[in-house]
Amino acid sequence: MLSFLKVSEETFEKVFNKMTDAFPYEERRSPLAQKKCMGDEKFHFLEIIDDEKSVGFIALWEFSDYIYIEHIAIDPD
Repeated sequence: MLSFLKVSEETFEKVFNKMTDAFPYEERRSPLAQKKCMGDEKFHFLEIIDDEKSVGFIALWEFSDYIYIEHIAIDPD
């Protein structure tokens, strides 16, 4: 069963590494800038879990009229 867990300080490095594997430098923030976005209540950085295994992530902005998916990636394995 899939679940979506908010990325925490403890899981940030693991999930951010998935982002660096999936997106070139020009298409992602620095770790510091990503953490700054995580402080915004409209921003959600979620780890995707399948059967207790981390399989990817999604980063999105939730606005009153729409949701903007900024990044999404699933591990190829």
